[in-house]
Amino acid sequence: MEIAVISSEDASGDTVVPRLIAAGADLDKVHIVDCAKTPDGEKEFSLDTDLPALRVMLEENPGIRLVTIDPIMNHLGKVKGNSEQELRSALTPLGKLAEHFHVAIVIVTHFNKTLGTEAIQRVGGAMGMVGAVRLAWTFAEDKDTGTRSMIPLKANVVKDIGGLEYTIENKDLEIEGKTAPTGYLKFGDKSHITADSVMKGKSEKSSKISEAVIWLETYLSDGEPHPAKDVINAGAVAGQFDSKILGNALKKLGGVSTPIKGMSAGNMWQLPKKDIQ
Repeated sequence: MEIAVISSEDASGDTVVPRLIAAGADLDKVHIVDCAKTPDGEKEFSLDTDLPALRVMLEENPGIRLVTIDPIMNHLGKVKGNSEQELRSALTPLGKLAEHFHVAIVIVTHFNKTLGTEAIQRVGGAMGMVGAVRLAWTFAEDKDTGTRSMIPLKANVVKDIGGLEYTIENKDLEIEGKTAPTGYLKFGDKSHITADSVMKGKSEKSSKISEAVIWLETYLSDGEPHPAKDVINAGAVAGQFDSKILGNALKKLGGVSTPIKGMSAGNMWQLPKKDIQ
């Protein structure tokens, strides 16, 4: 199987190709599209003007079965990504092209910064970004456990059977005469968490930590060490902050947690003197 990679966010020489090598790809079967050729010269590939060029590429390379466009927002041309009608007008012909040539086309986008909404509503651009595709996946990290998962966000044509956990591994590669650690994904166990649970938790926790940072900075403003259990009890009363939230807030403030000498358990929390005004 051959693939075509359309990417404008990362350079092919120092990022895309090394990552493919680290992942074990056969580069002889990879077509990297750096630009689209037009009568006026070469330009960045755009969905609004260059689908005919992609069609020609697929006709000339029948072995291609996967096309990735990363990130899609960089390849819309004059199409407005936040316009439902314009976005669908660009993605619908792309879908028909995939159907005609029996290829899978993967488009990559990012989440917006909206808080407190369903995961599907946080996808960057208009809702047509998700509505026009048959399958959508979320790559997210559970901040409680540190577990990263590829999770179904939408599945119109197959049964939802869950996702996969993954880790980001490094492999040392020689690039331009220098050894550099290059990341790749390593998939592991099945995951049955939902995109909503991960994204909602991330949004709420981020907001809660921000509140805890403000409270803790005031509580420890005297610069003196305080028993952690006293801080945690006070935080629970003041803002319903649990020990994990307060621990993260302490780290964000650059605080220190020192074991209490002569005792079997317990720590003292303190902000660095240099941070005290």
